Amino acid sequence: MTQLSYLVIAVSLLMLINGVSGEEVTEISADLVAAPVAQDEEIPDFPDKKLTPQQARESLARGIGKFQGKVTMGPVGGEQTATQDNWQARLVAGKIAAEIVGRFEGENQETLYHSKIHYDEQLGLFVMQYAATDGSERTEHVYSDPITGRTYVRAVAPSMPPGVSLRHIRDQGEDGHGKGKLQVTEYGKPVFRAKFAFQKIGPVDEQEFEKMLVEYEQSMKVLKSNKLTFVPYTTREALPRSHDGKEVQIVFQNDLKKAVKYWYVEGEENELYGEMKSGERRPQQTFAGHVWLITDKDDKPLGYFVVGGVKAMAHIGPVKPTGNPD
Repeated sequence: MTQLSYLVIAVSLLMLINGVSGEEVTEISADLVAAPVAQDEEIPDFPDKKLTPQQARESLARGIGKFQGKVTMGPVGGEQTATQDNWQARLVAGKIAAEIVGRFEGENQETLYHSKIHYDEQLGLFVMQYAATDGSERTEHVYSDPITGRTYVRAVAPSMPPGVSLRHIRDQGEDGHGKGKLQVTEYGKPVFRAKFAFQKIGPVDEQEFEKMLVEYEQSMKVLKSNKLTFVPYTTREALPRSHDGKEVQIVFQNDLKKAVKYWYVEGEENELYGEMKSGERRPQQTFAGHVWLITDKDDKPLGYFVVGGVKAMAHIGPVKPTGNPD
């Protein structure tokens, strides 16, 4: 997953539940979002607790409105970058549920996202379904402590890559700002951290909400209509060489009934970028002209994609090889 993907998921989830109360608009502290995330910050486990319907209703109501936020994120020990987010959340009539639409802006990248959240009485938790124009889709469980106000989020589907764990929480500061932090670990070692601040700037603007929702739906339609060709490949052939064009985004979709790996083809070497389970979807920043090789989990080649000049889906499906693999 990209850094922006982690933050789009985390920030959109944490900003809805138990959001900042009150209508007063104050400037988010520059120190809060510019300072590096402390290396020793620990994020507790998801609590084994449940919300009552009344607690869920009260928690959800506090997160309704128009919001803005800022984020500082980066790899542990590496350079950190600042991004911003603007979103709105509105209640769904007759249910303990809400809908969110927003725009997340990172360095040279803009992502629209749409989320639906509802209270599951059997679980005693909120269930969040999230989708974005970067191709990412996730389902999360959310718990908001009715006493402390702290909010916790855990991933449900798709599962994180092997050995990878993502934790994030949110608190409201005494100064009226909402604050949160996120940590990604790989086999127990912290590899990525983030902190964010946000505030409520007013009630829901229904006209603006609908306008952004239409923009999101149109962007998703364009993404799904642009598809890269999955070219069959065996080791008897020479892979095309990658070359750099303009920066674009593609979204890998594993339509096979088995796990696959995806590799960036660079000269004579192939660099492994990740592994995907059956049915999993993974956004990837790349460049027009780049070549991506797909193999099975045993590194047997299946096919490849050559990236075009627009955002597109890269469906990994059954192919008929042109020759016998080595």
